Amino acid sequence: MTKSIVRILFLPLLASVALSYQTDTYETAQYSNTKNDTDTTLQPVSESLYPILTDAINKGIASFYQEQITLIQYPSQGSLKWYYQNMNGIFNEGTFNYISARVQPSEDSKYLASLSHAGGFPNAYSNLLNNIYYNTGETEQLTDSIPQGRWALYQLTENTCNPTNANGGMKTINPNTGAISDSFQVAYTILNSIDQLRTELKNNRKSIKIEIKINNPNPINVQIITCNETTTDSILYCLPDSITSLLLPFNAGTMENGILGMEYYGVTMFNILPKKWESESNTGWYNGFPIADAVKNTNPKNKGYHFAVTPKYNLGLLKDGGDFGFITNLLICDSLVSTFSDLEEPVLKENPNTLTPSNLFRGNRTSNENVVINLKESIFPKLSVPILEQTATVIGGTFCFPGAEKVTP
Repeated sequence: MTKSIVRILFLPLLASVALSYQTDTYETAQYSNTKNDTDTTLQPVSESLYPILTDAINKGIASFYQEQITLIQYPSQGSLKWYYQNMNGIFNEGTFNYISARVQPSEDSKYLASLSHAGGFPNAYSNLLNNIYYNTGETEQLTDSIPQGRWALYQLTENTCNPTNANGGMKTINPNTGAISDSFQVAYTILNSIDQLRTELKNNRKSIKIEIKINNPNPINVQIITCNETTTDSILYCLPDSITSLLLPFNAGTMENGILGMEYYGVTMFNILPKKWESESNTGWYNGFPIADAVKNTNPKNKGYHFAVTPKYNLGLLKDGGDFGFITNLLICDSLVSTFSDLEEPVLKENPNTLTPSNLFRGNRTSNENVVINLKESIFPKLSVPILEQTATVIGGTFCFPGAEKVTP
């Protein structure tokens, strides 16, 4: 077997900008626990890689982040537009489109989360609120006052369905045209400052490097590099099972007894909050308590919130098939480099601008060309890209599923 090394760089998609690095994450590989020499058909992504990679990444970020992330399948919104507002504080429509998606299970793998269309969570949330009623739990008397629970439900529904400047809604700016929306959207808050995100993303010395050995029971090595110290941690742990073969992109060959390296540069956590409803000022739109309470109240005579009809969503956790979740954090990076060693005579092709990008966390192929992609690195910041169009690659995220988690009023 001929030994060689192929370096593959995955860069964020730069919408509406014709540049040599206009591409996104190419799918690196598909995995199989059995090898069939007579069948060269690419099989769906197996379940071997994702739990190993997820575990390795979470161990890698443990020294500077407490969150346990789940890998996210590449969404229709493209990569995250991390520059989330303009100089006047108008929210980036591209950022809103990503973070407002509803979190649901992936059809490709039980170890991945997928995202709905833009605005999917606020829309689903308003649908559920319209399907909830409040029960006092006793025979009601005629009174001039509206029960607090009913008033809160009404205001939440109104602020979500009809956001305005008065109730805390926000306008958005189109990152491509600079046009500011006429209507309002429900508001989100990003806890990172833009200066912080810029500093973290351009810091290529803050990275995670992972080596996964193929068909080898020896441990995986996860190395964390930061700007302050060369190596802050080195984690060794054994594979739960052995990966016996690795199918390369576009059916270029099979790697056995080799090493798959993943290097994430400019790693940071993007922190997101839907604007919480404040009863005193009646501003904001999100409070998950009516939904969580309605899930709990299976007896229609109980005091509290109830569903008028059975919800069309699975209100459980993601692992239980839950499809009513929202994003709370995104682990992002400026660039992702993969290294394959021990390949069988790979064919190299640099800067394949004609290829349609696929993604690491997706099983579908978009090209049958027999090539291994070798893209050149582009150094951040990409000054030719307008600030509102600058993107980061999403590695994974954390989510809230209000129907299955403890939520306070």
